[in-house]
Amino acid sequence: MKTEIFSFNELNVDGNGDYVQIVIQVTGSDFDYASILDHIRALKRKTEYADTDYLVDETCEWLRSKGNVCTYIPFCVVEF
Repeated sequence: MKTEIFSFNELNVDGNGDYVQIVIQVTGSDFDYASILDHIRALKRKTEYADTDYLVDETCEWLRSKGNVCTYIPFCVVEF
């Protein structure tokens, strides 16, 4: 069993340099970076305007279908 933190970052989301970041924690034994990246790329190819929320929700659903636990992590970004 392993636990990893994944940060989904959509850069320049509005053309003004703003970004969206969602952090999730995945716990389980049936996941790796390469398969997750492949899954996200496939989602983006299927959905022209896939936003961060959609990609994270679909990825978490896919991870859960493989027996993993996917938890959203609240966080605060401090910029200075």
